[in-house]
Amino acid sequence: MEADAKVKALTEADTVKTIVDRKGTSASSRYKSIFGKDSIPSNYDIDHIVDLQLGGVDDILNMNLLYYSVNRSLGVRIKDIIKDYPLGTKFGKFTIR
Repeated sequence: MEADAKVKALTEADTVKTIVDRKGTSASSRYKSIFGKDSIPSNYDIDHIVDLQLGGVDDILNMNLLYYSVNRSLGVRIKDIIKDYPLGTKFGKFTIR
């Protein structure tokens, strides 16, 4: 279900292959500074709703909790799928198979 929500968010966003631009501190530390040190349950990661590699911003408004295995597998799958596309390529509908 979480993977489906992630795919829906990516499909609804304007996504474009982008060079990843991260802020100096980790997403989880920024998330915890706003929502509290116990705000991330075990087995969860902070996910960029629109991945940084797809033009998402490294901002708390683009962050959400996501089960760690879903977060890590989708991030790697997206990276692998878009690796041969040039920077600036726009993407539309996303699906998971």
